[in-house]
Amino acid sequence: MRTNFVHTLTLLSAMLLLSASADAAKSKKETVFSVKGEVVDLTCYLSDGKKKGETHEACAHECITAGNPVGLLTSGGKLWLLLGRDMKPANDQLAPYAAKQVRIKGKKCSRGEMSGVIVESIEELPPPKQKAKTKKS
Repeated sequence: MRTNFVHTLTLLSAMLLLSASADAAKSKKETVFSVKGEVVDLTCYLSDGKKKGETHEACAHECITAGNPVGLLTSGGKLWLLLGRDMKPANDQLAPYAAKQVRIKGKKCSRGEMSGVIVESIEELPPPKQKAKTKKS
């Protein structure tokens, strides 16, 4: 009888460990998030949507360095708030990428209509290809 109890206990422990491992792996997969876009200074961009791109790079860098909130603007127009880990701003990390195209990896978070990413890594991407201008005759 004691042997059956030990075997049952061992089997239950193994099942719990496997279940916990599967849950941890699933949770880890769900928290990995990647998004591409332009690093923007939210103060300027939200007040005037034209304040983005190469022409706004110096100002965006200055504003991000000064501590203004930072966002990522996707090619589809979605705006993500970029957050640092451990309740610290990510501005020092993000300032060198002002007005540049990047891929941000991190943990996706949202409350109400606001979506953000807790930045884990930043990868600079090549600038988007410019559409060729055609001359009208």
